[in-house]
Amino acid sequence: MAVVKAKKRIGSKKTKKGWRRSDIQDVEDFLEDKRLEERLGVPFKDRKDEELFSVDTKADNDNLKYQSSKEARRNQLLAKPVRCFEILKSDSKVQDPIAKRNIRRSAEDRQHPAFRKREEEKLKRKKGIVKRKEVDNRAQAIRKFHRQAPRSGFKKDIWNEEVALPATVKTDWVNEGTRLHVLANTRMKDKLRRPKEKNLSKPYKTPAVELPLPGQSYNPSYEDHISLLETITTKEQALAKADAHLTRVTSAMFRKVPRHEAEAQYFREMSQGVPALDPEAAKPDEPLSDNEYHAVNPPVDRLKKKDRKKRRNIVEEKRLQNKNKLLKAEKKKLADIYRLNQFEEEIVNQEEKTQKRSEKRIENDLNRTTRRLGRQKFEENELDFNMASDLKGSLRSIKPEGNILSDRYNSMQKRNILEPASHQL
Repeated sequence: MAVVKAKKRIGSKKTKKGWRRSDIQDVEDFLEDKRLEERLGVPFKDRKDEELFSVDTKADNDNLKYQSSKEARRNQLLAKPVRCFEILKSDSKVQDPIAKRNIRRSAEDRQHPAFRKREEEKLKRKKGIVKRKEVDNRAQAIRKFHRQAPRSGFKKDIWNEEVALPATVKTDWVNEGTRLHVLANTRMKDKLRRPKEKNLSKPYKTPAVELPLPGQSYNPSYEDHISLLETITTKEQALAKADAHLTRVTSAMFRKVPRHEAEAQYFREMSQGVPALDPEAAKPDEPLSDNEYHAVNPPVDRLKKKDRKKRRNIVEEKRLQNKNKLLKAEKKKLADIYRLNQFEEEIVNQEEKTQKRSEKRIENDLNRTTRRLGRQKFEENELDFNMASDLKGSLRSIKPEGNILSDRYNSMQKRNILEPASHQL
């Protein structure tokens, strides 16, 4: 189906609204092309062959790579402009609108004595002709500078000078924050600075980039590669042992029961205590009526009722037990008096144990590189390795292992920069 091109709307241009409604995109595109042509120069299709191509008339010996001596190549490189300054050069082909920017002096101005004198002096300076007076003044200034300069460096250390505090800052009611604010532009601020906070130090001791094991190289030695494989084998054996233990204490502990037997067992367990469904339920000898009341506890026999003598004996027995407890407590107090020296030793030993435990806890906190930042526990990535058949001895043909993004993400978690997450890269 042919596409019908929309016809341009031609309306009145006597109002601003009419000009806004008109489409001038083709004019804008034409002007943009013209500006681009001014910047880049004449298009290649309009240029001559002499402007596009050049005939090489120099011998190969003049080329840089054919130079015999290293000094000649270095001198030729030094003669060339520095490539880092090429960005400062203008690549626009637009001509300067003001071609003659220098002031053109008239013939009368050039004949002026002052102008002619300045021109002559410039010409002499280019040739190296300088007045005797200027040479003497320059030599005298150099001698004066060397005479005034200190022989052995600086004569005083400006950083050891004590700066007196202003009287307004020495008052007792000015706090530390105000003093630091007032002394912001003095050297005393460094002496009054607060100690560094804990969180300003590095939260880790692990290096940002850890060196891989020697066996992980693309061309390792036989001993390093065997050592790496032994390490990985030991870890895999530990994981397999843990998995076998879980299987042994969970699934393997229970025997397998057939489906019909399991359903029958479930039915018997669920129907226990229901006479209509449980055949083993105990049947009462006589059916009980619904209106008859039955107590849960059996009735009390009058012959087994406690008399006054039994109750008195029970009270006397409790009183004797309490008296024995008090006597035992008093004896323990008397014995503890003679054990004061032993108590002192026990207290000292307990304090030593507490101190050692506290120091050990602090040492473990300092030596521990990875801390528990969240609910998830940090887990290191598995070691990347290649089997002996995959080692090629060349970076071009080796089989790549690992992921740089995952390694950097795991390194940030290990250095306590990121909180360990359940999902890993």
